[in-house]
Amino acid sequence: MAEAAQALPFALIALLAVGVWALGLLRLDVFTPDDVRAWRRLASLRGYATPAGRLERAADRVPFLRRLQDELDLNRQLAIAGWSESPQGFLLRVFFVALLAAALFVGLLAVGLLENGVWPLPPAVALLVAVAAFAL
Repeated sequence: MAEAAQALPFALIALLAVGVWALGLLRLDVFTPDDVRAWRRLASLRGYATPAGRLERAADRVPFLRRLQDELDLNRQLAIAGWSESPQGFLLRVFFVALLAAALFVGLLAVGLLENGVWPLPPAVALLVAVAAFAL
């Protein structure tokens, strides 16, 4: 049980990393549908829009951020792939696949710990497995 307590900080770091990643996607308007963005643009052209946020102003000044925001448009990417899944459903499914991969890897590490009395690999490697599964 003491070994499981050693892995707890790594699990918390993984949750924090996923939370920061999800917050970054929200701030980049990945979940905002194209038609909403188009309406916002039209409203801003006519003077009805609310002031642009910091990220939108930065994206207007830095072409790299604008390209990044356009490339991370998950609605567009799913439409290109021909999937009818919502962006939230897609990200949730990918997140759980990554979480499952990390859990299976930690389970294998725990079996090695029970057999040998030491961790075969550092438990932090499970984070790398989760990131690799998420990226795939």
